[in-house]
Amino acid sequence: MKPVKEVEKDRISYYKNSNLNTVHRSSLLIPRLEAHQTYISFVNHYFIKRNYESVILKLTAYDKSGISSDSITYELKIKKVYTYNLESIFGDKYNSYQAEFFSSENLFIPYPAVMINHVGKDSINTVHAYNRILNDSRESEKINIIHAREASIDVMISNEIDTFFILHTGILPLSNQKLEIELKSALTDLTYNSSSIINMPKMSVRKYYLSDLISSKLKEKITKKNFTLKIRQPNQELFYGRMLAGIEKKDSLSFSANHSFYDNSNYEEYFSDNESYKTFPLLKNYKNIIRIYPIMSPGEGTISVYLNYEFKYNKNSIKVKDYIFNNTKVPLEIDLNKLKSQLSDSKKLSTFSLIYKSSAKDQVPTRFNMQLVYGSLENIEIDASINQSLYNDELFLPKNKKSFAWCQLINDKRYKSNLSICFIDNINVNRDSIRKIKLDFYDENGHISESNHNINPLDSLVIENKIFESSSKFIWVTAKSDCPQLHMFSIHTNNFSKYTSGEHNF
Repeated sequence: MKPVKEVEKDRISYYKNSNLNTVHRSSLLIPRLEAHQTYISFVNHYFIKRNYESVILKLTAYDKSGISSDSITYELKIKKVYTYNLESIFGDKYNSYQAEFFSSENLFIPYPAVMINHVGKDSINTVHAYNRILNDSRESEKINIIHAREASIDVMISNEIDTFFILHTGILPLSNQKLEIELKSALTDLTYNSSSIINMPKMSVRKYYLSDLISSKLKEKITKKNFTLKIRQPNQELFYGRMLAGIEKKDSLSFSANHSFYDNSNYEEYFSDNESYKTFPLLKNYKNIIRIYPIMSPGEGTISVYLNYEFKYNKNSIKVKDYIFNNTKVPLEIDLNKLKSQLSDSKKLSTFSLIYKSSAKDQVPTRFNMQLVYGSLENIEIDASINQSLYNDELFLPKNKKSFAWCQLINDKRYKSNLSICFIDNINVNRDSIRKIKLDFYDENGHISESNHNINPLDSLVIENKIFESSSKFIWVTAKSDCPQLHMFSIHTNNFSKYTSGEHNF
C-alpha cells in the first residue's frame, strides 16, 4: 500500500512535469474460473483520449504449473472496442492470463483501463484490472511501502451460497508462505483467526472458499451485515495486487465479485480538511445500499446521509439520518430504500450524498472506503458491490480540470443494463448551474452513436436498458464534460436469475 499523501505528492510532481517517471508498459493479471468464459474488454482510449496510434497489446496464458504459452501481440489502431475471449485464443488448458500494453508514448498509468468479464450461464461478473506484475524495482519500492491486509469483502455463507477469494501469484513461486485470515463479529467480541501455508507455482491462481476455512458453528452466524473479513496475503516481489472476492451460488457457480481494498485500521493517515463526501445515483427499482467496513485509520466521526431531489422540483437536500461511526470497530449498513420510504414524496429523488465529519480535528482518514451495492429487489444475494471511497477537498485537483471518463456496458438481451452518471458533489454546491455532458458509444466496429445531456449539480443521469443495434457483447461509453469530478456506474442484472454485477468508470 502506498500512503495517500505520497500518491498526492507524485500526482502533483507528475502534473508539473509529464516527462517525470514516464510509463511505457501497463499490465494486468486475469484468473480463469470454472464454469465461465474469460473475456477482457476495453475501448481504445489511448487513441480516443490521447491520439496514440502506436500501442500494442501482448497476451500470454499460463497453465497450472506456471508454464507460459506463446504470447500473441495485437496492434491497437482503431477508435473502437477491443474484446478478447481468452479461452478461444489459448484453449482450455490454462488457468491464468496476463495482458500487457506497450507504447513509446507515455501511458501515464501502469494500470490499463480494462474490464475483466467472467461470463457464466446465469451471470456476467465485471471487475476492472486489480493486480499486475510491476515494471521495475523502483515502482515496487514506491507502491508497496506498507504491506496491508485486504478487506472490503462481503461475507455470506448458507446452504446455497458461499464466499470466495482468489489468490494470484506473480513472476516467482510461493514457497512455504503464510496466508492469514481474520473474521470479526460485530455482534460479539468473537474474532476468528486462521492461517495456511501456501505453496504455489508462479503466475497461477488458487480459489479459496471461506466455508472451508472456518468452523461449522461460525458459519451459522454469518451475514453480510455483521462480520468483517481481513486477509493478509503473502508478500510477493515485483507484484501489486488486490484480491478478487465475492459471493457465489454453489449449484451453478454463478457469482458477483469485486476487488478487495486496503485495511487501514493499523495505519494512521488523515486529512487536515475535516470533511469527506461523495454523491451517488439513487436507482429506482433496485436495492440501494452502502456497506461500510471498519477498516479506516483509527478515529470516530459522524456519517450524515442526505437525499437529493431532482433540481427541477426545487427542493433542498434532506438530511435523513446521522450515524456515529467508529472507524475500526463495527461495520455499518445503510439501506437507502428504507430511508427514502420515510419521505412522503420519494419518487422525485435523484441522488444521495454521504458526508463524514470526524469527532476530532484533523482526523478524517485519507481512505474512507465503502461498498456501493445495487441489486435486484427480489432479495437475491448476488448483488453488485462496487468499491468506493469518499472524496476530500484536500486532494489535488488541477486548475480548469475537465471530465473525461469511460465505462463498459453489457449488450445482451438476457440482461437488464443500467448506466448512471452524476458528479462528486457536496450538498453545499450551487445547484443553479447547468453541466453539459456528451456521451459517445462504441462497439467492436467503432463509434455507433452519441448524445448530449444537461444536468444540475446533485442530479443524476440514468440510462436504462439502452438498445444497441450491435452484435458486440460489450459496449463502451465515454463521457465528457467541462465540469470535473464526473463519475459513472454500470450495472447489469440477469433477467432470469436476477444476479447483478457492475463497476465504476475509469
